[in-house]
Amino acid sequence: MFSLFSDRKKKVSSRVVLIIDASSWSLGASLVRIRDNSRPTVLWHKRHLLGSHIGNPQTPEYYEEELARELPHLAREALRAKKGIIEEVICFLGEPWVHGQSRVVSTSRKTSFPVTKKFLDELMEKDFRLLVQDLEKRYANHESLALLDRKTLWLALNGYVVQSFMGKRVERVDVGTYWSVVPKRMHALVTDVLAPVFHRTTIETHSLGYAGAVVSSSLLQDHTYALVSVGGLVTEIAIMEKHELAHTISIPSGAHTIFQAIGDVFGCRTYQEVASLLHMYHDEILSEKDMKKIASLMRDLSKSWLRQVEKAIGAILARGTLPATFCYAGPHLLERELMNALGGSVYLDLGASRPIVVSLGRDVAPGYVIHERASAGRSDGTSAILALFTNSIRE
Repeated sequence: MFSLFSDRKKKVSSRVVLIIDASSWSLGASLVRIRDNSRPTVLWHKRHLLGSHIGNPQTPEYYEEELARELPHLAREALRAKKGIIEEVICFLGEPWVHGQSRVVSTSRKTSFPVTKKFLDELMEKDFRLLVQDLEKRYANHESLALLDRKTLWLALNGYVVQSFMGKRVERVDVGTYWSVVPKRMHALVTDVLAPVFHRTTIETHSLGYAGAVVSSSLLQDHTYALVSVGGLVTEIAIMEKHELAHTISIPSGAHTIFQAIGDVFGCRTYQEVASLLHMYHDEILSEKDMKKIASLMRDLSKSWLRQVEKAIGAILARGTLPATFCYAGPHLLERELMNALGGSVYLDLGASRPIVVSLGRDVAPGYVIHERASAGRSDGTSAILALFTNSIRE
């Protein structure tokens, strides 16, 4: 079972890790001090919006160009921060480049056979090749894909979920898995840009969505809940059941959709102008007329976004139990409105009780310590999530 902090006694060591996250919404970087048997500390943080001009083509290729231009500058800013020797660089990639999928792979025989690690590894590898072949057909030019994360969620022998397979002979094996893949050109872009900046430093890549699922699973313990991750172009929804990723789905609506609608009404030309406008809205320093206009607009946009979320969750849980908890991860400027929308979900009309809504943002949970906050003291939920995830995989 995944645990954020280990209770084992061991020699305490400290190292500084540069954590970079990239999606169509933004590019972020955090210098994090990782200590054994302790909580991670964010020493320095920066975040840049990608796709700065409203109306630019929202395609993976466009954001790839944006990333290639901004990533070297952000990496050098981290070096100039002088928060210690950077021993590792971990880059988390999100939409629109990463594809994550939960799958079930099964095999059966007429006579019993032994279940071994080698057998399971070969079964998983065969399924991964089939997955990649299927996905590569959907990408333009049938481009090659690279593996980011692979996780075994559960194992069932002869129809019964088990914790151990050692010494078992069975007629049927079912394995629940989670895979995340990314185009190899994106993987190469990240390493080619970062390698010249960080000489002799280990560079890893992971899935942003997978990190959020792992951390939220640990924080919420045994709850069944929906993790709602709002990106720039899409919102990714993961249904978690007792530390397991049960379902995943995406909807084609994200922060850029909302920002562009606000920008069109107020004549903003860039997403940064919309962000500044929303900062003033949350600080209540706009005129009464503009405050009411934004409030009305945000309610309408939040309801439209919520309808898509509910439709997606209803489709994948048609025969299951509706989640009693929503876990929000996304831009803090939209946090209040989207969390309020989730809390007033029309699931209430289906006889369900009012859902609990929690945030992986400013009140991310125990284990997150931030020393220097970005942009006027506002904390960053994404850096918190990734600091916790990095701490867990380094213990």
